[in-house]
Amino acid sequence: MDLPKDSRTLLQTTVTIPVEDLCGWKFTYFGIKNEIAKSMKRNHKESVQEVQMSVCVYGLPLFSSSSTQLSPTLGLCWDNDVFLIALYCGSTKPTSVDAYLK
Repeated sequence: MDLPKDSRTLLQTTVTIPVEDLCGWKFTYFGIKNEIAKSMKRNHKESVQEVQMSVCVYGLPLFSSSSTQLSPTLGLCWDNDVFLIALYCGSTKPTSVDAYLK
């Protein structure tokens, strides 16, 4: 009997991630609200009045022979729980910092 190498094949799960054009880059937003809720559950925080969060944006070159770079926006809650908020990919700097951060 051949078993699939991935649970998505077995369960026939399709994942579609919406990708938009933004500031000359390809962009996808994963969200903050759901990730904070997951983080609260993992850290056993059932009810909180305030959430302190750090946000980091890094630009990482994908290849040494290309100007294409990947720029993840990461969130951090409770000093140990890092999660992905958004992901950008492009070959130039964003054309609008305001739109990029919005």
